[in-house]
Amino acid sequence: MTITSVAKVCHFSKTILTRCLITGILVFFGVSPALAESPLNSTSVSRTKIQYQLPHIEAKIQLDGRIDESVWKSALKISLNYETKPAENIKPMVETDVFLFEDGETLYIAFDARDDNPEQIRDFLLDRDNIWNSDFVGIKFDTFGESRKAFQFFTNARGIQADAIQEDFRGDDQTWDAIWDSAARIHTSGYQVEMAIPFRAIRFPVSSKGQRWSFEVLRFLPRKNFHRIANSPVDRNIACSICQFDHLVGLQKVKPSKNLRLIPTLTFASSESREVDALGQLGPWQGQGADNRAGLDFRWGSPKIPT
Repeated sequence: MTITSVAKVCHFSKTILTRCLITGILVFFGVSPALAESPLNSTSVSRTKIQYQLPHIEAKIQLDGRIDESVWKSALKISLNYETKPAENIKPMVETDVFLFEDGETLYIAFDARDDNPEQIRDFLLDRDNIWNSDFVGIKFDTFGESRKAFQFFTNARGIQADAIQEDFRGDDQTWDAIWDSAARIHTSGYQVEMAIPFRAIRFPVSSKGQRWSFEVLRFLPRKNFHRIANSPVDRNIACSICQFDHLVGLQKVKPSKNLRLIPTLTFASSESREVDALGQLGPWQGQGADNRAGLDFRWGSPKIPT
Protein backbone atom coordinates (compact mmCIF):
# COMPACT_ATOMS: atom_id res chain seq x y z
CA MET A 1 0.00 0.00 0.00
CA THR A 2 1.26 3.47 -0.85
CA ILE A 3 0.85 6.55 1.32
CA THR A 4 -1.17 8.08 -1.52
CA SER A 5 -3.73 5.26 -1.34
CA VAL A 6 -4.11 5.80 2.40
CA ALA A 7 -4.70 9.49 1.84
CA LYS A 8 -7.49 8.75 -0.63
CA VAL A 9 -9.58 6.94 1.98
CA CYS A 10 -8.89 9.52 4.67
CA HIS A 11 -10.71 12.61 3.47
CA PHE A 12 -12.48 13.63 6.67
CA SER A 13 -10.38 16.61 7.71
CA LYS A 14 -6.87 17.97 7.61
CA THR A 15 -6.18 16.72 11.14
CA ILE A 16 -7.42 13.20 10.45
CA LEU A 17 -5.60 13.15 7.11
CA THR A 18 -2.36 13.83 8.95
CA ARG A 19 -3.03 10.91 11.29
CA CYS A 20 -3.90 8.68 8.35
CA LEU A 21 -0.64 9.57 6.62
CA ILE A 22 1.30 8.71 9.78
CA THR A 23 -0.58 5.40 10.06
CA GLY A 24 0.09 4.77 6.38
CA ILE A 25 3.82 5.21 6.97
CA LEU A 26 3.63 2.66 9.80
CA VAL A 27 1.81 0.19 7.52
CA PHE A 28 4.34 0.81 4.74
CA PHE A 29 7.18 -0.21 7.06
CA GLY A 30 5.30 -3.25 8.39
CA VAL A 31 4.17 -1.80 11.72
CA SER A 32 0.68 -2.82 12.88
CA PRO A 33 -2.06 -0.21 12.41
CA ALA A 34 -3.01 -0.91 16.03
CA LEU A 35 -0.45 1.77 16.85
CA ALA A 36 -3.10 4.22 15.72
CA GLU A 37 -4.40 3.87 19.27
CA SER A 38 -1.14 5.33 20.60
CA PRO A 39 -0.50 8.98 21.64
CA LEU A 40 -0.66 9.88 17.93
CA ASN A 41 -4.40 10.01 18.60
CA SER A 42 -4.24 11.76 21.96
CA THR A 43 -7.16 14.00 20.98
CA SER A 44 -9.40 10.96 20.32
CA VAL A 45 -12.12 9.87 22.68
CA SER A 46 -10.57 7.32 25.03
CA ARG A 47 -12.42 4.07 25.73
CA THR A 48 -11.61 0.92 27.61
CA LYS A 49 -12.29 -2.09 25.44
CA ILE A 50 -14.69 -4.65 26.83
CA GLN A 51 -13.55 -8.24 27.15
CA TYR A 52 -16.34 -10.80 26.74
CA GLN A 53 -16.11 -14.42 27.88
CA LEU A 54 -17.56 -16.79 25.29
CA PRO A 55 -19.23 -19.76 27.01
CA HIS A 56 -18.56 -23.33 25.95
CA ILE A 57 -21.85 -25.26 25.89
CA GLU A 58 -22.26 -28.82 24.65
CA ALA A 59 -25.56 -28.31 22.87
CA LYS A 60 -27.02 -28.32 19.40
CA ILE A 61 -29.79 -26.14 18.06
CA GLN A 62 -32.25 -26.38 15.21
CA LEU A 63 -31.31 -23.60 12.82
CA ASP A 64 -34.73 -22.18 11.96
CA GLY A 65 -34.55 -18.48 12.83
CA ARG A 66 -36.33 -19.00 16.15
CA ILE A 67 -34.46 -18.20 19.35
CA ASP A 68 -36.55 -20.56 21.43
CA GLU A 69 -34.07 -23.22 22.62
CA SER A 70 -33.20 -23.08 26.31
CA VAL A 71 -29.45 -22.99 25.52
CA TRP A 72 -29.74 -19.36 24.41
CA LYS A 73 -30.52 -18.40 28.02
CA SER A 74 -27.00 -19.53 28.97
CA ALA A 75 -25.30 -17.85 26.01
CA LEU A 76 -23.30 -14.64 26.11
CA LYS A 77 -25.68 -11.72 25.59
CA ILE A 78 -24.55 -8.46 23.99
CA SER A 79 -26.76 -5.47 23.24
CA LEU A 80 -26.12 -3.18 20.29
CA ASN A 81 -26.30 0.21 21.98
CA TYR A 82 -24.55 2.50 19.48
CA GLU A 83 -25.56 3.96 16.16
CA THR A 84 -22.23 4.77 14.55
CA LYS A 85 -23.54 6.00 11.18
CA PRO A 86 -24.92 8.38 10.09
CA ALA A 87 -25.07 9.63 13.68
CA GLU A 88 -21.99 9.35 15.87
CA ASN A 89 -22.36 6.91 18.76
CA ILE A 90 -25.92 7.75 19.79
CA LYS A 91 -28.65 5.47 21.12
CA PRO A 92 -30.15 3.60 18.14
CA MET A 93 -33.83 3.85 17.20
CA VAL A 94 -34.25 0.06 17.48
CA GLU A 95 -33.20 -2.55 20.03
CA THR A 96 -30.98 -5.48 19.12
CA ASP A 97 -29.65 -8.29 21.32
CA VAL A 98 -27.07 -10.84 20.23
CA PHE A 99 -26.41 -14.25 21.82
CA LEU A 100 -23.24 -16.33 21.35
CA PHE A 101 -21.86 -19.70 22.46
CA GLU A 102 -19.60 -22.43 21.07
CA ASP A 103 -19.49 -26.21 21.36
CA GLY A 104 -15.87 -26.81 20.34
CA GLU A 105 -16.65 -27.21 16.65
CA THR A 106 -19.09 -24.44 15.80
CA LEU A 107 -19.78 -20.87 16.87
CA TYR A 108 -23.51 -20.24 17.27
CA ILE A 109 -24.89 -16.70 17.04
CA ALA A 110 -28.47 -15.46 17.35
CA PHE A 111 -29.77 -11.96 16.65
CA ASP A 112 -33.01 -10.63 18.07
CA ALA A 113 -33.54 -7.56 15.88
CA ARG A 114 -36.64 -5.81 17.18
CA ASP A 115 -38.57 -3.26 15.14
CA ASP A 116 -41.74 -1.33 15.98
CA ASN A 117 -42.54 -1.19 12.26
CA PRO A 118 -41.85 -4.70 10.94
CA GLU A 119 -43.69 -3.90 7.70
CA GLN A 120 -40.73 -1.67 6.80
CA ILE A 121 -38.20 -4.50 7.05
CA ARG A 122 -36.49 -5.03 3.70
CA ASP A 123 -36.26 -8.79 3.35
CA PHE A 124 -35.31 -9.03 -0.31
CA LEU A 125 -34.64 -12.42 -1.85
CA LEU A 126 -31.21 -11.66 -3.29
CA ASP A 127 -28.10 -13.39 -4.55
CA ARG A 128 -25.46 -14.40 -2.05
CA ASP A 129 -23.01 -11.58 -1.22
CA ASN A 130 -25.49 -9.00 -2.52
CA ILE A 131 -27.65 -8.20 0.50
CA TRP A 132 -26.41 -4.69 1.15
CA ASN A 133 -29.70 -2.88 0.41
CA SER A 134 -31.74 -5.02 2.79
CA ASP A 135 -32.04 -5.31 6.58
CA PHE A 136 -29.14 -7.46 7.76
CA VAL A 137 -27.03 -8.35 10.78
CA GLY A 138 -23.57 -9.81 11.19
CA ILE A 139 -20.31 -10.26 13.00
CA LYS A 140 -16.64 -9.55 12.29
CA PHE A 141 -13.59 -11.37 13.71
CA ASP A 142 -9.94 -10.39 13.83
CA THR A 143 -8.71 -13.81 14.93
CA PHE A 144 -4.98 -13.02 14.81
CA GLY A 145 -5.21 -9.77 16.78
CA GLU A 146 -3.16 -7.87 14.21
CA SER A 147 -5.75 -5.12 13.59
CA ARG A 148 -5.27 -5.65 9.86
CA LYS A 149 -7.88 -8.10 8.58
CA ALA A 150 -11.22 -9.43 9.79
CA PHE A 151 -13.55 -12.22 8.70
CA GLN A 152 -17.10 -10.97 8.10
CA PHE A 153 -20.35 -12.94 8.23
CA PHE A 154 -23.72 -11.32 7.46
CA THR A 155 -27.29 -12.54 7.03
CA ASN A 156 -30.32 -10.53 5.96
CA ALA A 157 -33.87 -10.80 7.27
CA ARG A 158 -34.62 -13.40 4.59
CA GLY A 159 -31.66 -15.62 5.61
CA ILE A 160 -29.47 -14.79 2.60
CA GLN A 161 -25.75 -14.88 3.41
CA ALA A 162 -22.83 -12.61 2.64
CA ASP A 163 -19.22 -13.01 3.74
CA ALA A 164 -15.96 -11.25 3.02
CA ILE A 165 -12.57 -10.36 4.44
CA GLN A 166 -12.26 -6.76 5.62
CA GLU A 167 -8.92 -5.03 5.37
CA ASP A 168 -8.49 -1.49 6.66
CA PHE A 169 -7.23 0.97 4.03
CA ARG A 170 -7.87 -1.52 1.20
CA GLY A 171 -11.56 -2.42 1.43
CA ASP A 172 -13.38 -5.75 1.45
CA ASP A 173 -12.46 -8.90 -0.44
CA GLN A 174 -15.84 -10.37 -1.38
CA THR A 175 -14.30 -13.18 -3.41
CA TRP A 176 -13.69 -15.05 -0.15
CA ASP A 177 -16.50 -17.51 0.59
CA ALA A 178 -16.88 -19.74 3.63
CA ILE A 179 -19.22 -22.68 4.20
CA TRP A 180 -21.61 -21.91 7.06
CA ASP A 181 -25.32 -22.00 7.87
CA SER A 182 -27.96 -19.41 8.68
CA ALA A 183 -31.70 -19.00 8.99
CA ALA A 184 -33.98 -16.00 9.54
CA ARG A 185 -37.60 -15.30 10.37
CA ILE A 186 -39.67 -12.11 10.40
CA HIS A 187 -42.31 -11.80 13.10
CA THR A 188 -44.62 -9.14 14.50
CA SER A 189 -41.88 -7.50 16.60
CA GLY A 190 -38.99 -7.53 14.11
CA TYR A 191 -36.89 -10.43 12.90
CA GLN A 192 -34.55 -13.09 14.26
CA VAL A 193 -31.46 -14.65 12.74
CA GLU A 194 -29.48 -17.74 13.73
CA MET A 195 -25.97 -18.48 12.44
CA ALA A 196 -23.76 -21.55 12.77
CA ILE A 197 -20.16 -20.85 11.76
CA PRO A 198 -17.84 -23.89 11.88
CA PHE A 199 -14.40 -23.04 13.23
CA ARG A 200 -12.90 -24.84 10.26
CA ALA A 201 -14.33 -22.03 8.10
CA ILE A 202 -11.95 -19.45 9.59
CA ARG A 203 -8.24 -19.23 10.32
CA PHE A 204 -6.79 -18.59 13.78
CA PRO A 205 -3.52 -19.30 15.59
CA VAL A 206 -2.71 -22.34 17.66
CA SER A 207 -2.88 -21.57 21.40
CA SER A 208 -2.84 -23.75 24.50
CA LYS A 209 -4.28 -20.89 26.57
CA GLY A 210 -7.43 -20.31 24.57
CA GLN A 211 -8.17 -17.64 22.02
CA ARG A 212 -8.48 -13.86 22.23
CA TRP A 213 -10.21 -12.44 19.19
CA SER A 214 -11.16 -8.88 18.39
CA PHE A 215 -14.75 -8.70 17.19
CA GLU A 216 -17.65 -6.41 16.30
CA VAL A 217 -21.35 -7.23 16.11
CA LEU A 218 -23.53 -5.20 13.76
CA ARG A 219 -27.02 -4.45 12.52
CA PHE A 220 -27.82 -2.41 9.40
CA LEU A 221 -31.15 -0.63 9.18
CA PRO A 222 -32.04 0.86 5.76
CA ARG A 223 -34.85 3.36 6.19
CA LYS A 224 -34.83 7.06 5.27
CA ASN A 225 -31.12 6.85 6.08
CA PHE A 226 -28.88 3.80 6.19
CA HIS A 227 -28.20 3.22 9.89
CA ARG A 228 -25.18 1.27 11.15
CA ILE A 229 -25.69 -0.09 14.68
CA ALA A 230 -22.90 -1.74 16.69
CA ASN A 231 -21.98 -3.17 20.08
CA SER A 232 -19.24 -0.57 20.60
CA PRO A 233 -18.71 3.08 19.66
CA VAL A 234 -16.48 4.11 16.77
CA ASP A 235 -13.98 6.94 17.21
CA ARG A 236 -13.84 8.76 13.88
CA ASN A 237 -10.55 10.37 14.89
CA ILE A 238 -8.89 6.96 14.65
CA ALA A 239 -8.04 5.98 11.10
CA CYS A 240 -8.34 2.22 11.53
CA SER A 241 -11.58 0.39 12.25
CA ILE A 242 -10.49 -3.10 13.25
CA CYS A 243 -8.18 -1.77 15.96
CA GLN A 244 -11.25 -0.45 17.83
CA PHE A 245 -13.01 -3.81 18.20
CA ASP A 246 -13.80 -5.27 21.63
CA HIS A 247 -12.35 -8.64 22.64
CA LEU A 248 -13.85 -12.13 22.79
CA VAL A 249 -11.97 -14.63 24.98
CA GLY A 250 -12.34 -18.31 25.75
CA LEU A 251 -12.42 -21.00 23.07
CA GLN A 252 -10.24 -23.27 25.19
CA LYS A 253 -11.17 -26.44 23.30
CA VAL A 254 -10.99 -25.04 19.79
CA LYS A 255 -8.16 -26.06 17.47
CA PRO A 256 -7.37 -24.78 13.98
CA SER A 257 -8.47 -27.12 11.23
CA LYS A 258 -6.38 -28.24 8.30
CA ASN A 259 -9.59 -27.53 6.39
CA LEU A 260 -9.15 -30.31 3.85
CA ARG A 261 -12.42 -31.18 2.16
CA LEU A 262 -13.33 -33.65 -0.56
CA ILE A 263 -16.86 -33.17 -1.84
CA PRO A 264 -18.05 -35.67 -4.50
CA THR A 265 -20.54 -34.45 -7.11
CA LEU A 266 -22.74 -36.28 -9.58
CA THR A 267 -24.68 -34.47 -12.32
CA PHE A 268 -27.40 -35.92 -14.56
CA ALA A 269 -28.60 -34.10 -17.68
CA SER A 270 -30.88 -35.02 -20.53
CA SER A 271 -32.32 -33.04 -23.44
CA GLU A 272 -34.87 -33.53 -26.20
CA SER A 273 -35.81 -31.52 -29.28
CA ARG A 274 -38.24 -31.66 -32.19
CA GLU A 275 -38.35 -30.08 -35.63
CA VAL A 276 -41.05 -28.16 -37.51
CA ASP A 277 -41.89 -29.40 -41.03
CA ALA A 278 -42.78 -27.28 -44.09
CA LEU A 279 -46.45 -27.20 -43.07
CA GLY A 280 -45.63 -25.93 -39.61
CA GLN A 281 -46.35 -29.21 -37.92
CA LEU A 282 -44.23 -30.26 -34.98
CA GLY A 283 -42.39 -33.51 -35.33
CA PRO A 284 -41.83 -36.09 -32.59
CA TRP A 285 -39.50 -35.46 -29.68
CA GLN A 286 -36.02 -36.83 -30.24
CA GLY A 287 -33.68 -37.43 -27.37
CA GLN A 288 -30.06 -36.38 -27.45
CA GLY A 289 -29.02 -38.97 -24.89
CA ALA A 290 -28.13 -38.59 -21.25
CA ASP A 291 -25.09 -36.68 -20.07
CA ASN A 292 -23.89 -37.99 -16.72
CA ARG A 293 -20.85 -36.48 -15.06
CA ALA A 294 -19.02 -37.24 -11.86
CA GLY A 295 -16.70 -34.82 -10.15
CA LEU A 296 -14.72 -34.15 -7.01
CA ASP A 297 -14.51 -30.75 -5.33
CA PHE A 298 -11.17 -30.41 -3.53
CA ARG A 299 -10.74 -27.62 -0.99
CA TRP A 300 -7.80 -26.84 1.24
CA GLY A 301 -7.49 -23.84 3.54
CA SER A 302 -4.30 -22.09 4.46
CA PRO A 303 -3.62 -21.73 8.22
CA LYS A 304 -3.36 -17.97 7.75
CA ILE A 305 -5.27 -15.30 5.93
CA PRO A 306 -3.58 -14.57 2.60
CA THR A 307 -1.55 -11.35 2.62
